[in-house]
Amino acid sequence: MERLIVLHQYGVKNHYLGLERYCQNIQKEIIWLELDIFRQFVLFLFGKKKIGTFYKNIKGITSILLGKNKRDDLILGIAPFSFYAIVLPLLKVNRIFLHTSWPYWDGEFVPFKSILGKYIWDTFLPRFLSGAFCVTNICKNSFIERYPKFINQTYVVHHAIEDFWFYENGIEEREYDYVFVGRMVEEKGLNNILDLARIKTSSSFLLVGDGPDIERIKKNATSNVSVLGRKSRGDLKRIYHKSKTLLLPSLTSYNWVEAFGIVIIEASSCGCNVVTTKHPGPCELATLLPNITLVNENSFNEEVLIETDKSLLLKSRLNVSEHFSIDRVASKWELGLKAYD
Repeated sequence: MERLIVLHQYGVKNHYLGLERYCQNIQKEIIWLELDIFRQFVLFLFGKKKIGTFYKNIKGITSILLGKNKRDDLILGIAPFSFYAIVLPLLKVNRIFLHTSWPYWDGEFVPFKSILGKYIWDTFLPRFLSGAFCVTNICKNSFIERYPKFINQTYVVHHAIEDFWFYENGIEEREYDYVFVGRMVEEKGLNNILDLARIKTSSSFLLVGDGPDIERIKKNATSNVSVLGRKSRGDLKRIYHKSKTLLLPSLTSYNWVEAFGIVIIEASSCGCNVVTTKHPGPCELATLLPNITLVNENSFNEEVLIETDKSLLLKSRLNVSEHFSIDRVASKWELGLKAYD
């Protein structure tokens, strides 16, 4: 059986649902590997990573370095300008493709800001990369501006959501006014939601997710805010269907922006309005989903004024299934990978 290797810095498998479906359709095996071996070892020492998973990654990466995968293609998921790009000359595979969602490639606003990192990328990418898959058009345009060699070898492939989210009828009455779903961290703008809850005392707020700030959020939440923690997919779908509006007040940090926003397409598939800040991912999604309201970071609470238009909610649900279903995204992976054959 033919094989495709996905070598990701942290191993985020749900970003590759479309790729997985494409490989299933053509009976190609996917080998999942995580590149950050040091992080995995630390997690293993603290009991958060099984020894079998750690060993599998060591064995898989060693196999690539020893040239045992020369017939296999490899999808590399690393952030710019991470030092991990130094492995490019060492990856003895058929072809290497970069997979990225980062929207800014000018070198000024990147997760890893380093002159040496930029030098490694600018030296090795043109020599060892066969092409790139970008999660948004914003990402693609910025990437090829820095690396014009890949102008005809770069494809836009959105993230997908599972079929589980589709096939609901109508837009039912909603029990809750606002819902947030995501990591409980400062850059997700949760303080703005808590402030909004103090203003809209007659409105109900649900906060779903986990993270380092969850205890602080619970402590500062008013009585109209329910902090639910992490929920299963089934519970999350029911929560979306009971909520009128998803709030995603993301805040730009020194090394992070909302590059896509999977929760936006999940909520849209369940008939929610979406109010989110003007980050690259949400801005692009708003061109496809009319239920999205874009607001400024510094005036989020003043701009959360929306009217529910059921025709827009229904149109957005249809557009989600058209653009972000696994089969649709799988076809994008197929188009890009076959273009390189």
